[in-house]
Amino acid sequence: MENSSVSPFARLGAILLLCGAAPLAAAGCSVSAGSMDFGGYDVFDPQPRNSMLALTVSCQDAATRDLLVSIGPSANSGGIVVRQMRRTGGADRLAYNLFSDPSHSSVWGDGTSAHPVHLQGVTRNSPQQLVVYGQIAAGQDVGIGTYSDAITVTVDIIR
Repeated sequence: MENSSVSPFARLGAILLLCGAAPLAAAGCSVSAGSMDFGGYDVFDPQPRNSMLALTVSCQDAATRDLLVSIGPSANSGGIVVRQMRRTGGADRLAYNLFSDPSHSSVWGDGTSAHPVHLQGVTRNSPQQLVVYGQIAAGQDVGIGTYSDAITVTVDIIR
């Protein structure tokens, strides 16, 4: 018999909504990505659930640009240090975070409570990729369902 208050399997997805950078002179830069899918989450698994997503950053002119790539707060928690996905049609929340390194030690933020990523040498002919590392903490007692969050990625031209 299935216990509806504890999920042996919850389908998860963090959706990154993208926001272009404010143009500097005639040059604009942008970022593109898909969605991050963590797959099934087992509340009894003692290991965290990890996922990755590639962001592609490009600029429209031939000038070399240095950029700051920021990931904003969770639409559900309003925070960066603690981001949360919400169950569709329910109140359950699942804590997760996004990192700039595979060891999950550097939370990727917007400069308010965690640092953006500095990217150098981006031009029209050399778009660059950055990897976002996601992690859901183990041992969270949540109900079965689909969990999601909306995140804004912003590119700022610094040179």
